[in-house]
Amino acid sequence: MELAKRYGSPTLELACGTGRISLMLAQAEYEITGIELSPEMLVIARERQQQLPEDAQAGISFIHGYSN
Repeated sequence: MELAKRYGSPTLELACGTGRISLMLAQAEYEITGIELSPEMLVIARERQQQLPEDAQAGISFIHGYSN
């Protein structure tokens, strides 16, 4: 969160997993893109995204991909 405060939006999270950090940042009104290799983890992240208020949902994009 401290780095997001320092550098602002947009924010990129590599290996975002189930979206724990991405979702927290979106709720704090940051625009964030999370990249994850595991499709199973992205399913969970997207399910959690749907539980957020609409404005926070709109601030997140999850992408399936390799982050090397």
